[in-house]
Amino acid sequence: MISGIFTSLAFFAFITTCVWAALGRNRKRFEEAAALPLHEDDQPTLATKTAPASEQTQDCGCGGCRV
Repeated sequence: MISGIFTSLAFFAFITTCVWAALGRNRKRFEEAAALPLHEDDQPTLATKTAPASEQTQDCGCGGCRV
């Protein structure tokens, strides 16, 4: 009985999400979000920034020391 209720609620949530995503008023927002990876930033991201060699350390994973 409980599994049937849970399945019904999950199905309703899925259908609601699909209807919300398909609405035309959300199209502009989705198109802007889809284009975000294509935009070039003037500032480098965290992944492209590197610390000077004197500041680079390696963590051994124990949480207490820095090698």
